Order: sequence, then structure tokens, then C-alpha cells
Amino acid sequence: MIEKWCDKEPEAYQNLSNSLGFYYQSQNRFEDAVQCYRNAVSKCQSNYENYVSLLRCLRRMSKYEEALSVIEEVSQLFPKEATGLHRRIADLYFDMGDYEKAIERYQLLSEVEGAE
Repeated sequence: MIEKWCDKEPEAYQNLSNSLGFYYQSQNRFEDAVQCYRNAVSKCQSNYENYVSLLRCLRRMSKYEEALSVIEEVSQLFPKEATGLHRRIADLYFDMGDYEKAIERYQLLSEVEGAE
């Protein structure tokens, strides 16, 4: 029954999935939250915020490599979000302890912001 509703109302389903993900994250049920965010992304790939929610959760879980691969996908879908994505990549490298790459990304971010 829920599958039929999902197909008929994908936006409502992705909103519900995203809200449930926030709830799970607030309860420290990160694996459940990630699954909800992935469901939201699969139903509505045009919603940037779904990806942001997924990225934040992956970062809290220290799943940096997985978060970087999601950012690669997001950068293809949302090229206008380049500035925010550069910041997220730099932050992930910093969290990973790869300070050289983090600095490179922060410098690139500074150049991109200066060009805007």
C-alpha cells in the first residue's frame, strides 16, 4: 500500500522520509536516518536539501569517503551549489585529518567566492 502512495505522491513521500530522518538523527539512530535520507533522495533527486541532510548525517557518522562520493553526485546535479559544496568538501577533508587537501579546498572556495 505504501509503495502505491509513494508512486502517486513522491514529494510528500520524500518530505516524510526527510522528517523521519531528522527524527532518527535526533535519537542518534544514524543508520536509520541515512536510510530515510536515501529514500528521500531516490524519490526526489531535484531537492538539494535531501542531499544536504544525507551529507550531514554521514559526516556525523564519520563516513567521510561515502560523503565525498555523495558530493560528487550532488555536484553533477546542482552545479549552482558549487560554493557550498567546496565548503563541505573542505570540511570533510579537515575532519579526515587531510589538512593539505582541506587548505586547497578552502583556498579554492576563497577564489570562487571572490569571483562571484
